[in-house]
Amino acid sequence: MTGNPNRTDTHGRSYPQTDNLRMLPAPLAALLGSALIAPAIKMLTKTIYRGDYLVDAGIFGGFIPFALGFAFLLFCFLPDPPPVLGYEIGHSAPAP
Repeated sequence: MTGNPNRTDTHGRSYPQTDNLRMLPAPLAALLGSALIAPAIKMLTKTIYRGDYLVDAGIFGGFIPFALGFAFLLFCFLPDPPPVLGYEIGHSAPAP
């Protein structure tokens, strides 16, 4: 991955970026984020109410989907969001 500042399709950021990111529309990212957050919260509350040795596994297992869902939801509202797991969240498809 190298930066080429003379190209017409370069971004305004100063560090080099990849050209093979897949576009994820913002409404789909919002749905995906809420779909990840809802079961994560259910898993977290269920393990806390249970209160045995699976609490640690439930908290760590529920935090990862919660954090990814929160990132997807948060990045829907940013004007130039960073990529999440190889997906670039945007409002329109990039020009070819």
